[in-house]
Amino acid sequence: MKCLIADDNELALLALKNLLSQISDISIEAVCSNSMEAFEYLQNNEVDLAILDVEMPGMTGVELLKALTNKPAAILSTSNPKYATDAFDLDVADYIIKPVSLPRLLKSIEKAKLFLKQGKKQEQSN
Repeated sequence: MKCLIADDNELALLALKNLLSQISDISIEAVCSNSMEAFEYLQNNEVDLAILDVEMPGMTGVELLKALTNKPAAILSTSNPKYATDAFDLDVADYIIKPVSLPRLLKSIEKAKLFLKQGKKQEQSN
């Protein structure tokens, strides 16, 4: 599973990168420190999963997802739970509260896999 992670907090980004590196079927394709960097990468490259911080300067993770034409499965992460409704309105795979633990991240990855599988089933039936 090809993954992009984006977070403007360097410590949160390093922690997430460390957790993801422990998951065997995850390939970290891009590590972005802001939403514009993530947007540009996602416009030009395909990933299966984007793990995005909600609160980034310039463009939030929610705004980033809204701006994409080809959306990967997404997990939004934040230290503020007030964005959950906006996140689920965008059909994200999951929404996790920081600090992220490995068990919780694994659960989110499984949700993202199901999300991707369901999307492929819908494409095949169309």
